[in-house]
Amino acid sequence: MSKNLAPDDRSTPAARLWTMLDAAPEAIVGLRPDGLVEYWNAAGQRLFGIAPEYAIGKPIAELLMNIATVPDWTELLRGAQAQDKDHRRNGRELQFQCASGKIVTANVDVTPCQHGTDPYFTAYIREAGECEETERRLLSNFLVNKSHEIRTPMNGVIGMLELLLDTTLTGAQREFATVAQSSAESLLKLIDDTLDFSRIEAGKRDLEAIPPAGIRVLHADDQMTRRSFEGATTGGDDTRVFAGHRILVVDDNIVNRMVAVYMLQKLGCATQVAADGWQAVAMHATEVYDLILMDCQMPELDGYQATARIRAQEPALLRTPIVALTAHTLDGEREKCLAAGMDDFLPKPIRQIVLRDMLLRWLRAAPVVSGASCVAAGEDELDAVQEMFGTDFAELAGLFETDSPKRIAALRTAARERDTEAVARVAHALSGSSASMGANGLAALCQALELQMKSGWPERLESRIDAIVSEYARIETRLRAMVQTP
Repeated sequence: MSKNLAPDDRSTPAARLWTMLDAAPEAIVGLRPDGLVEYWNAAGQRLFGIAPEYAIGKPIAELLMNIATVPDWTELLRGAQAQDKDHRRNGRELQFQCASGKIVTANVDVTPCQHGTDPYFTAYIREAGECEETERRLLSNFLVNKSHEIRTPMNGVIGMLELLLDTTLTGAQREFATVAQSSAESLLKLIDDTLDFSRIEAGKRDLEAIPPAGIRVLHADDQMTRRSFEGATTGGDDTRVFAGHRILVVDDNIVNRMVAVYMLQKLGCATQVAADGWQAVAMHATEVYDLILMDCQMPELDGYQATARIRAQEPALLRTPIVALTAHTLDGEREKCLAAGMDDFLPKPIRQIVLRDMLLRWLRAAPVVSGASCVAAGEDELDAVQEMFGTDFAELAGLFETDSPKRIAALRTAARERDTEAVARVAHALSGSSASMGANGLAALCQALELQMKSGWPERLESRIDAIVSEYARIETRLRAMVQTP
């Protein structure tokens, strides 16, 4: 503390200022024009090993002697007074022999000011390397925040334009919307390029890593979003593929929720929404979802924290896929999401074709049905699978017929033992092999049973298993007929 600051003055604005200075991370030294120390904060003690009680009242040149001798502290103070007229900082790197015995290389910036009616100087001193690292960290944080702030409204613009272009429009309306979409895409590309160049300046990227043809996209996944969407189809087959799947959309931004919900509904998904992380955790505890789209940046409980809570409350064998939905596309974001317990990563703005590809990775192609109802036999794809495998189809059918009865027996055993996780696990396995075989009805029954087990022990479990057995018997009969037919 300054020797001029009396203890009973600590409630004054001046005292609060001194308190803030004492908490600063850099060494701050108050100097009279003759170089005597008036103030020496706690960071000065940490950096130089000299206590404020020892430093105050002594010449700065005795406490911190410039090893190079030029410039000395007299020249530094004189230069600061002259340069202040041009409002320029005079920071320079110097090496000091300290009175404590330490040798410290530091960046020194001396600024003139007034202390009452007397001239005064403040020296801001940071250990060499700390300045550059601090500036890089600040710039990195700025880029992260700006990336999020810019891409969030761009998600609404591009997402809504894509949805608009998938509706019935007049020729002129479609032309206008197409131009707007193209302009928005160009703007997003400029934003990405600007952020990439800024990150080079911040020291986060090597220039050699940038291809000569231009700036690479920040995430490899973003390259998917640069595809041409001409001729891309949504709805139709996609609606059949994803019909009935329940997805929870978690985002605190109403526009982002609207974009995601409309896109998912066009793909045939049933949706529910949560406006924050706490609501998402509560809904997951009482509802069954096939997938959760989780925004990462939310107030109070963010997406990373919400995911951790969801993982803690769900059985390991009944893990719900959680896909990060984030406007942060800087390096390391995917790894951060995966480390938090998420399974995949979707950058904003959301593109319907990228969303569809993600759903195909995590959701089975078979429609979900409830109860003991079954997909019509005509919707099975046994013939398509036979055509795809050709002469190897008989071997595939034989493996399926050998494996499935064992799984059905395991299903009945788990039901008798009232082992919820075992029933779900076996139903999951049988659903997967059935879908691979093209037995969509059987796969749907098994998947429905798996989902029901997430909500607790279902009523009439034996009748549900009986329906699976009956459907398997039908598939088995058909397979044998297909194999025997030349």
